[in-house]
Amino acid sequence: MKENPKELTKQGIFLLKKGRVEEALEILNQAIKVDPKNAIAISNRGTAFARLNKIKQALKSFDQALEINPDLGDAWSNKGTIYSAMGKHPEALLYLNKALELQGDDILALNSKAITLQKLGKDNDSFEILERSLRINPKSIQTLLNMANVLNRLKRKDEAIQTFERVLEIDPKNIIALVGAGRI
Repeated sequence: MKENPKELTKQGIFLLKKGRVEEALEILNQAIKVDPKNAIAISNRGTAFARLNKIKQALKSFDQALEINPDLGDAWSNKGTIYSAMGKHPEALLYLNKALELQGDDILALNSKAITLQKLGKDNDSFEILERSLRINPKSIQTLLNMANVLNRLKRKDEAIQTFERVLEIDPKNIIALVGAGRI
């Protein structure tokens, strides 16, 4: 009996979400072996490689997935996030913009774009992107923390503290927000 690549892909994604990265990689590789054109499995394999800090393999997987399906927004988003972390900000913005063109409500792409814009010294642009992200998910802790950081950089300290307080309403033990709000 042949294994179902879609089921294997779902199982691999589930394991990734649970932080069981090595197991996820194994399952995703099985899915790809059964269906070498499974762009979703290949893209998620890239995510697993990225979490294992195997950046070259991650980028290769994202490129392979995009060769098969150039409309795979998650692959563009993840590729852009990696390029931003590598300090290749102009390229990162190209990939993140493509991800957002395909799926405008991608919180990861929005946050990665905002961080990339901050690294380029474009704090006002970053602020606008984070506002957009918070309209999609007002309780995204990562977005709120990024927003507080941008507000600090923009010398809007009171608003930054209020934003840290919003994080603490969601996650009372968030150490970054506790420090930012001046509670410890």
